[in-house]
Amino acid sequence: MKSEGYWVSLRTGRWIEVRDHAMAVKAEPRRLGLTPSEVQDLSPLLPRDHDRLRLLAMRSSWLRVRSSTQGEVSAEFWCGTMTRAARALASFLHELGFGELTWVTLKNLKRRAGLESPLRRLLDTISGAVTFEVVAAYKRKLAAPAAGAPRPSARCRRRPRPVRRR
Repeated sequence: MKSEGYWVSLRTGRWIEVRDHAMAVKAEPRRLGLTPSEVQDLSPLLPRDHDRLRLLAMRSSWLRVRSSTQGEVSAEFWCGTMTRAARALASFLHELGFGELTWVTLKNLKRRAGLESPLRRLLDTISGAVTFEVVAAYKRKLAAPAAGAPRPSARCRRRPRPVRRR
């Protein structure tokens, strides 16, 4: 990515190249599906308004994409599911020629959930290639006690309460 960021539509897949996400929302709100009256009182120079401008676009089904100098890509969204956002992001990155080993961070700001993985793993996850065996093995690992962990002593075990007699 030559610029610092992009807005990618979750509905259509079209994308807009931007230097600053909030400034782009303020400069051309109609392009992002917003009305000028929604953004007229907000200034992208104020930190609070800067965040509000970005959230307005994300609530209008846009994915905010940024890249770092190391080739890592981060994306944030508000509307839609993680699968929908991952598909839009994967399609966008493929269109720009990013490889399968590109490190991707995808965040759902509304649900406060995220995913970090190489693009190949992200594609496998959304296509359902992560099998039930992998999930079952992970659950077994969580349920099993750690190797070398001390067993609870007799004192730590829960004892039955004595019965009170009247």
